[in-house]
Amino acid sequence: MIIHLASSGAQLGTFEPIEIGDEEVVLTGLWLDKLDPSCRIVLEIEIGWDKPITSDLGELEIMIRKKDLNGEIVEWTQENCFNSALTKIDVSTGEESSFQNYVLTVKSLGTRARIIGPYLLKGTVLSK
Repeated sequence: MIIHLASSGAQLGTFEPIEIGDEEVVLTGLWLDKLDPSCRIVLEIEIGWDKPITSDLGELEIMIRKKDLNGEIVEWTQENCFNSALTKIDVSTGEESSFQNYVLTVKSLGTRARIIGPYLLKGTVLSK
């Protein structure tokens, strides 16, 4: 049963492409509350991205972190593409506190990725 849900992001065409470089950047974040240890949290991300014309292969590191840019990593993946990609990831986790902030961050060593949209971070709190 769904207790609470929240989402944050931007749709395709609502922003100029964002070049992603060596430094990790926050794309979006969300706040979940009404949590307790008996809850299960499902985090879903969606990122539309491509490679810059100067790169042979696109590469993007994607992280979901607790709290902020320096927080604990909940999920990490590295994606590659030859032209463009729409990456979708689901992850389940738990939480000991009654609230938590999660942020969706990305980086690309050698600036081999651009966020073109959409991007989305969605959190659903479920009873166990």
